[in-house]
Amino acid sequence: MSFLTLLNSNPPHLFDRDRYEAYFDGKKRLDALGVTLPPEMRVLELIVDWPRIQVESLEERLKVQGFFRAGEDEADTRLWTWWQSNMMDTNSSLLHIETFVQGRGFGLVGPGEGDIPKITVHDGVGVRIRTDPNTNRVIEGLITYKLADGSDGASYYTPGKTQTWGKLNGVWRLMKQFDSGMSRVPLVPFVNRARIGDRHGRSEMVDVMRVTDAASRAITNLQAALELVALPTRYFLGGDGKTFIDKGTGKPIPEWEAYIGRFVTGPSGANVGSLPGANLDQITSTMRFYGAMVSSSTGMPLHYLGISGDNPPSAESLNAQSHRHITKAEKKQTLLGDSYSELMQLAEELVDGGVKPDAARLETDWRDASTPNLQSVAQAIQSLAQGDHPIIPPKVARDYLRLTPEQKRISDEWEANNPLQSLANAVGANGRAQ
Repeated sequence: MSFLTLLNSNPPHLFDRDRYEAYFDGKKRLDALGVTLPPEMRVLELIVDWPRIQVESLEERLKVQGFFRAGEDEADTRLWTWWQSNMMDTNSSLLHIETFVQGRGFGLVGPGEGDIPKITVHDGVGVRIRTDPNTNRVIEGLITYKLADGSDGASYYTPGKTQTWGKLNGVWRLMKQFDSGMSRVPLVPFVNRARIGDRHGRSEMVDVMRVTDAASRAITNLQAALELVALPTRYFLGGDGKTFIDKGTGKPIPEWEAYIGRFVTGPSGANVGSLPGANLDQITSTMRFYGAMVSSSTGMPLHYLGISGDNPPSAESLNAQSHRHITKAEKKQTLLGDSYSELMQLAEELVDGGVKPDAARLETDWRDASTPNLQSVAQAIQSLAQGDHPIIPPKVARDYLRLTPEQKRISDEWEANNPLQSLANAVGANGRAQ
């Protein structure tokens, strides 16, 4: 496939892009859902932002904290330096959100400054790829962008080759071509909810979009009810409506009018009374029902949606309520971790000039997706690492704390330079040498 053929292709991940963006940003109007509001009631329209809450609450549990190779005790400090130099703590969060909202995001490796490669993240708007149906790896890809002078540009990647293109007078022309020195295309897709027969990915929000539409209708009805029937209604019987006088202006009111905060005086002999406001519990109960549907399909606890007013008293109870949500986040770590590992393998190949023999053993280290109670975790680990018959050594015990690579380094140095700690490791709790 050529550059122009790939450029003119229509990737499936762009078909519903505007629709997904509208749901995430809370801009899906009710008239787009088939609900018509009178112009004077447009101000009462309210859109529920559950899709955004779903995506952001899941992304908040995902944080890369290092890279290591299976069988090695230490994290790879060089890869972590590259990660930090490219501000990937921030950019990875943007990539996760893009992947969850649109179903697909992209990472790109290119030459940087010195021995640090450039790692960037991209949405799917200007990206086109073609994958090998057997390996699902990218065998051809391109990215379009705007040049400094405002004209259109593009980079076209194939194994070992990179081309830059420019659009001059409406025609794409090849500007430059060079050897990349890489055996693979340096473009890695991050795919959400892929299936065996569909590797394009799906938005994480599809489960809640229809329920969000229904909830937006219900809460807009609640807004209208608050204006029209929620407060008591005053009435006058036996008087002439045309003789009513506005107490504030002293002018006659030509027709019956009832507004919140409006006070009127009427003729003598009229019967005055009020009707109680409507009970809106039916609408609020409907909102709770819709929230329960979202909770069941996403694993989010109800209090994530602002429905439950009771705060969990401890981290343990919070984790119990969020068990499915945590499990889903851990699954996302596995899926995204494969793409991050491939991205860093490409960075190594670019800098080292070849594929490392142990490249396939590279793994992504994630922070614990749950909300741990550090005290209870530490007590449990201590019981495994101490006593007459410890099950695990201290270094393995610290791994359970999910320390960052820098924290692990400091802990190792502290243990090596602390005489009392060295003695404690050499002598067991019963006073016998280990």
